Amino acid sequence: MEPEPPSSRPSRDAVAGRPSPLQLEIAERSVTGPVRSHNEDVAFASHDGSFFGVCDGMGGARGGEVASAMAADLIRAELAEVPSNACPEALASLVDHAIGVAALAIHARAGKEVSLSGMGTTATVAAIAGGELVIGHVGDSRAYLFRGGRLTQLTRDQTMVELMVERGQMTREEAEASPYRNVILQAVGTQPQVDVELVRVALREDDVILVCSDGLAGSLSNDAIERIVESPASVAELCDVLIDRAIEAESTDNVTCVVARVVRSAQGPGMWTSLKTWWGRS
Repeated sequence: MEPEPPSSRPSRDAVAGRPSPLQLEIAERSVTGPVRSHNEDVAFASHDGSFFGVCDGMGGARGGEVASAMAADLIRAELAEVPSNACPEALASLVDHAIGVAALAIHARAGKEVSLSGMGTTATVAAIAGGELVIGHVGDSRAYLFRGGRLTQLTRDQTMVELMVERGQMTREEAEASPYRNVILQAVGTQPQVDVELVRVALREDDVILVCSDGLAGSLSNDAIERIVESPASVAELCDVLIDRAIEAESTDNVTCVVARVVRSAQGPGMWTSLKTWWGRS
């Protein structure tokens, strides 16, 4: 039986909504880290700051790198045509559709190339419309919101230990110490379809959004992350500090993050602009 195609893409007319007076400052950075020999993480952001995300690949000798790169490219292509005045409801459908397109394509390629069999990737995608943040999430990369001195984790880790904590079968402390803490329940591409978790949040000026791989989130506590992102430093500097602190905490994985700060637009409503985009990869 042929796998079902992902949900249909909303038309451009159906996406239109109210403009927003806000814009973003964005920086992104991805490093291999001191332990791994190659980087299976990918960070991406659109030129206009309307969407960004992180993919963390897995599988085979090179499958992880292929899966995360494919997902980032396909999601970027699907979201590239979203108008600046998109409504949040339609944008959520577009994000769901984009991740579904990536899942189907990655699964199809893995079925054709033996060396890529079983490959997959996490995908945590943030998109902005009408003054709202829409998160599409699969796996255990994370999205956070820092507002008013407090850090909130917006996504739920789709892992076996997180499920056991929710069911009362394991404490949070036991989950953090478990050797199975990185076993995820689903990934983009391991199956032709994927169940995308969608989160929507109304944005405010001075909000800071962080999307990161588990190489960062698994090395730094939420309190430690909060102490870093509360700084008024530039988003590029925040990326640097987050990466450096994760490596100092002996992260054994690739470490990747995207940091975005919400600011008032000087160009008028509807102008989602990346004022400062910085990319580092090593």
